[in-house]
Amino acid sequence: MYLKRTFYLKNMISKSCIKLIEVYFGTLDFVEILDVKLGYVVVKYDKNKITIVEISNYFERIGFSEIVNPDIILVEQIKLAAIELIYLANNTNSLLKNKRENLEQYLLFSENMEEYLKIDGK
Repeated sequence: MYLKRTFYLKNMISKSCIKLIEVYFGTLDFVEILDVKLGYVVVKYDKNKITIVEISNYFERIGFSEIVNPDIILVEQIKLAAIELIYLANNTNSLLKNKRENLEQYLLFSENMEEYLKIDGK
């Protein structure tokens, strides 16, 4: 029996991450990538032949950890939106004049937010 599931992944921040997942999972039996975007992957899998834990372990092997906490998923989505805004902004008069510095500050905020959520018990 085939099921569909979305995996939210941490630190999936570039198009090369998408390509890596497509190529790696293309070699696996019983798992099919239905959709892959920065931050998440939708897979179809045969539950009689592979488990969710095994699929998650495959992501771990190639450097991506699954996120299950909704608050952390939101933080990761905000981080990805900021990265896209910074790196895809072609306007030289953009408000993001010091792109690298802004990205570093944002990523530090993101990490601090994750720590806050852990401390807050979420």
